[in-house]
Order: sequence, then structure tokens, then C-alpha cells
Amino acid sequence: MFNWWVSILRHSGPSGAGAAALQKGLRMIVSDRHGFIFVHNPKAGGMSFRTALKPRDDSGGFFDGWRPYPPQGRQLDRMHLTLAQIRRHHPETFGKFETYYSFGFVRDPYQRLCSAFSQHLTLATPILRDSVREDPDVFYSVLNRFALRALRPHAAENDVKLTHFLPQSAFFTLNGAQVLTDIARLETPEHWPERITTLLGSRAQRLNQTPHRGGAPYDVSRLSRAVLDLVHEAYAEDFERFGFARL
Repeated sequence: MFNWWVSILRHSGPSGAGAAALQKGLRMIVSDRHGFIFVHNPKAGGMSFRTALKPRDDSGGFFDGWRPYPPQGRQLDRMHLTLAQIRRHHPETFGKFETYYSFGFVRDPYQRLCSAFSQHLTLATPILRDSVREDPDVFYSVLNRFALRALRPHAAENDVKLTHFLPQSAFFTLNGAQVLTDIARLETPEHWPERITTLLGSRAQRLNQTPHRGGAPYDVSRLSRAVLDLVHEAYAEDFERFGFARL
């Protein structure tokens, strides 16, 4: 039964209400008026910052939704383009990283994986989605089996539905070098650079008073050893570069 659910979630097509839900949220923000770029790393608090940053977006909503890109018309998630994709498909925007202040957020890789899986369930029917989410035993059992497929090499790179499972470093680095001005850890707003807290305003203050930034923590002790090994392999650069401890 679990294998059937995993197959449904892994191969669901990019259409319908579930796909529409995945395409809603905070797009990458490019503010020419204020000289900054916010890069949206999936499942790292983007929705929490929407109210504060969206009014300053000067892209006209360009970076939004799934769109076909050349040469084969492959679908990409324009809300969550990696730096390599921005450089290749939007060189004018990429050039702004040289002079604009740029920033983004990273999140504990284990918590981010669980959160990404929970959102990925929106691709399923509401009954199936809720059946998985509402029972912790089912949730973690399906998650463990799903992750063994979703975290395989190149799986997320080649499937727009798995964009939320890409390494976080793909949104902030190129060829091993950091491109963004500042990268902040979602869980510790008390250590965010001053310019980030200024841009977010009262939103940053509210997050600083929230016990569990990014939502209530998932029970990562329920991730299997095989999945943990895959997480460490798939997100090796994230652990090293951003200083997250391995289980």
C-alpha cells in the first residue's frame, strides 16, 4: 500500500489544484527601486516574508509559476530558480547580483525535507493527502520511501515537481562560491544581518518571538538510516557551507 502511495506522489502530473497550490507563494523579488534581490529558497520561510517584500517587487510578477524553457520546453519553477538557471535564462537579472544587495534564507536540512514532503502531498487528492498527513505513522513511512526516490542523484534537477528538494546551496552559490551578499539561517533571526531585519520590518520582530520558525518541528528521529544517509549525500554542501549539524 505504501509503495502505491509513493508511486502516486512521485509521478503526479503538473496540473490541477495540487499543482496550482505548489505554484502559489512568494516569488523571487527583484527591487530596482530599493536595489535588492531576495532569492526564494523553497521551504525556508518564504511565505512568512511575502507581506513585507512583495510591495517592493519591480519584476511585475515575472518570477512566478511553472513555465516552459528552451531548448526542449522543459518546465521550470520560476519562483524557485537556481542561480545557474537565472544566469542561463535571465542574464540581465543575474547581472544585478553584482551591484544589488542580495539575500536569502536556509533551513535545517532535515526539517526542510519533511516540510517539502508535506507540501508535495498537495499533488495528491485531498483524501489521499489528508490520510497521509493526519497519521504520523503513515506520514513518516511514506516520507521514508518517497525520499529514497526523490533524493536520488539528478531526480530533483529533472522534475519541476521536485524543485523543493533541490540542495539549498543551488540557490546561493555557483561553482562553489557564494554569490549572494547575505545568507541567514531561518531558525535564528536574532543573528540575521541588520539589513535583512530592516527590509522585513515588523515581520522580523514577530519571527524573533516565534518559538518554532518555519513551523512546528518535525520528528526527524523517524527518518530511516537509509534516508539520513541520502540526506547527508544529497545535501553535503548545505551541511558544510551553512553549518548544520548532522544526525
